[in-house]
Amino acid sequence: MDKVVRAGVAVFVLNKKDELLLGKRCGSLACGVYALPGGKPEYGEDPIDTAKREVLEETGLCIWGLEQLGWVNNYFPEEDEHWITLFYVARGIVGNPKNLEPDKNEGWAWCQLPHAKATGLVGLVS
Repeated sequence: MDKVVRAGVAVFVLNKKDELLLGKRCGSLACGVYALPGGKPEYGEDPIDTAKREVLEETGLCIWGLEQLGWVNNYFPEEDEHWITLFYVARGIVGNPKNLEPDKNEGWAWCQLPHAKATGLVGLVS
């Protein structure tokens, strides 16, 4: 089978206190790593719609006012996977985060940006 480059979307969800929503991954790629909500687009889906859908599916939050930040190119040789990930920031949110995918995430927490930067998410939203 031919190898493919996969596409993903990740969202910096910020609340009114400028705290960033992070979850600790489990049961999949990068287990134990703090991560943003996000996922893969469905065929024909606009990446902004992917961002809104994934945040809703994973956290129960409705988001709006998305702004595209940039993208990264990641190759994971141990898993033999190659991903291009688009990043967005959402400052408009409704609701409180819930862990709707406990098989993929240990839970969501609001983190102040200095603490979030210590997790390796440096410079993208400051």
